[in-house]
Amino acid sequence: MTLGRLVSAAIAVLLSSACGSSMGNTSGGGSGAGGGATDGGGGDAGTGGDGGSATYTISVRINGNGGVRAEALGLDCRAACDAPGQAGTHVSFVPVADSGSTFDGWGGLCSGNGPCEVVVQSDRTLWATFVPATSDGGGGSGGGGSGEDGGSAQDGGSPGGFAIELHPTNAHGCEGIIPSSAPVPRSISLELKYSESQGNWFDGLSVDGLGDVAAEFNSDHSDFPSDERRLVIYDLDGGVVGQVPGGFLKSQPDGFLSHRTAVDYGQADTLYGWTRSASNSLILDRAIPNPAYVTFGCQYALPPISGALVQCWEADAGTWLQYYDESMQPSSTRNQIPDGGTLAAIDERGMVIENGPSDLYWMDTAGARHSGSIDAGTPPLQRARQLIGGGFDTAQGLLQPDATALSPRPAWLSSRDGLPLVFVRGGRAYAAPSFVSSSQCQRRIELLLPDGTSCGTIDMREADDCASGAPMVGARGTVLEVTPLDSYDGGTRTVEYRVFPRLLE
Repeated sequence: MTLGRLVSAAIAVLLSSACGSSMGNTSGGGSGAGGGATDGGGGDAGTGGDGGSATYTISVRINGNGGVRAEALGLDCRAACDAPGQAGTHVSFVPVADSGSTFDGWGGLCSGNGPCEVVVQSDRTLWATFVPATSDGGGGSGGGGSGEDGGSAQDGGSPGGFAIELHPTNAHGCEGIIPSSAPVPRSISLELKYSESQGNWFDGLSVDGLGDVAAEFNSDHSDFPSDERRLVIYDLDGGVVGQVPGGFLKSQPDGFLSHRTAVDYGQADTLYGWTRSASNSLILDRAIPNPAYVTFGCQYALPPISGALVQCWEADAGTWLQYYDESMQPSSTRNQIPDGGTLAAIDERGMVIENGPSDLYWMDTAGARHSGSIDAGTPPLQRARQLIGGGFDTAQGLLQPDATALSPRPAWLSSRDGLPLVFVRGGRAYAAPSFVSSSQCQRRIELLLPDGTSCGTIDMREADDCASGAPMVGARGTVLEVTPLDSYDGGTRTVEYRVFPRLLE
């Protein structure tokens, strides 16, 4: 085994245990737009009928350049805001795009890009996404290129033998969840140029909300252990539109998050955010042999839609929490919180689980504790999956919002153990992609309501057999399906894939 592959194995361990580790849904996080539907504020309808005796928190989070106004809440939000609202209050949220940007859609509390009108019934989070006001979503060089890690692509139509079938259940509440007709994908053949004999290799593809595809490469060039992963990003025409260090971490509505791990002394553990319009990075930590010289350190958790929540400790500034957008730019003010804790996870409501000096507990992003000690199993929150409405499904049991003990997992979750649960349809449903059979390379995406009701499946079948590989559901419900064709001649790897842009938005 080469040094680089040994490093890759070490990175896999570090990603699950180092200070930069994350919990929750990192494979997708659909942001959702789907025709301007709203969910009425999402929570228990019974809590809203008391004429406003209860007060709830409505959190607003902004991706891109713009803001959100809500007169009924006295809200004029530019980044990340929390506003109290009495139960039963009717609220109209209005997106306000900055010059050069346009409103792209709601996520969480509302979906689509139409009016967002709700009645306050519970604590909820509303996401608003703004994108550059260009016809093609941004520029980029086409044609790929012939250099190392380069590539070229062409739209090959829908190759013969591929079939897609819809199997709706027509269950109550499933209206608009399964597509009404079989979608037609963009089929692309991509030639990736690299040399394994020179210490380079290809680690797979991922997709963002626009349909851009990131090819992940790795290398074994350094004399010392190092994380040499990198993403080369291709648009729907096969043109290279960007490159970013690190390995794939999360699909974003307009781009990707990646993570470069520190595996030797002096190296920086770093998060990178890439979008069509911006690219930034945040150093989480440095590998320093003597703890006496450590002056800062950060952890992160990934919200289900986009961006990252980062908690940092600095010797001269204490401990603070801050949201970063999908390009890793700060999108909220820093909130000072008590020292001594570690950020463990964040749920769909924007509530975090803090691993304090002596216990786990629920906390809001302003640093206020919301629960007693949580008994979340040992190790805590193992294989945690974020749930619509808040809370987590874990290997040990279900952690309901603000609960301090695990409850039994319902059968619909335990029977789908190990599958991603990607938020789609504006947070109204999950997509659970899976690999069904090697015969004709059968793959499936099941659509589920938050209570586990199955709305049906999208089944994909190829002409050829394959060994493995579920489809990927990325942000905005964009789907990536890689075909069985995968040939490598020592200098060029040919891969074919299909993209279904915003299929489940």
